[in-house]
Amino acid sequence: MEAATAQDDADESGQALGESWLNLTASATGSAKQKSPEPSESFHSQMEEKRIVMEYACEHTMPLYPLCESCTSQVMAELAAERDQARKDCETYEAQFKLISKSVQDEDSNSREQIEEDLRQAEEEEQALIEKSSALELERNALRKKMNELE
Repeated sequence: MEAATAQDDADESGQALGESWLNLTASATGSAKQKSPEPSESFHSQMEEKRIVMEYACEHTMPLYPLCESCTSQVMAELAAERDQARKDCETYEAQFKLISKSVQDEDSNSREQIEEDLRQAEEEEQALIEKSSALELERNALRKKMNELE
């Protein structure tokens, strides 16, 4: 019963305040149809934007306090500015992400190339050491053979 009284009070306050005040009550049918307005519907699109702002404000404020048209316009301007700033931030973050991703990919490719080069050098050193070891083994066998001959 109190909810009906609060709604009646809101309607009466809207009438008492005149046409420059808009009541902040959300309509289920209004929020269900959110189509993009056509250019020829400029008045309709303005009213639709105001309704959306008012419904948003209604969800976050008490519905018994109406918003005047100038306040609605101010809220719309602030929301538009925040939206524009969010878009700029998003573009900046995406650009930085692409830069960082490219940098990481370059480092990965440089790291792979460096690792492959180090591996190739290590294999060459290993081969050289194997050859040197084989040569020393042959020399040792030759020296043992000479020592056996001398004994």
